[in-house]
Amino acid sequence: MAGKQINVGWGKINVIWDEDGISYLSLPALPGEEIDRPIADSSGDLPGLEQNLIDYFQGKPVDFSYKINLKSLTPFQQEVLEAVKMIPYGETRTYLWLAKQIGAPRAARAVGGALGKNPVAILVP
Repeated sequence: MAGKQINVGWGKINVIWDEDGISYLSLPALPGEEIDRPIADSSGDLPGLEQNLIDYFQGKPVDFSYKINLKSLTPFQQEVLEAVKMIPYGETRTYLWLAKQIGAPRAARAVGGALGKNPVAILVP
């Protein structure tokens, strides 16, 4: 497992990854705020990730085509996030729409809960 803290201009972001992909990417901690999961930089790197994150927070278009590791989530949460990945850039959907996409039309509230557990919210918004 490797980790890195990246300053994106809006604050610091922590990233954790392994051979299966990125498993955690925090939202920015503003200066003076405690970062939610402090980590020490380790060896290894994800090519282009730091610049992609900086560009993203400057409002530039970015292709986040990194492998994502969602193994820490339940199968239901994984299914919800996989469905979210299919939503085109710049478009939104409701929790009900997502629930129907995964074949659980009565699970809109559970979909909202799954999205609240998203460990890579910048990569899978």
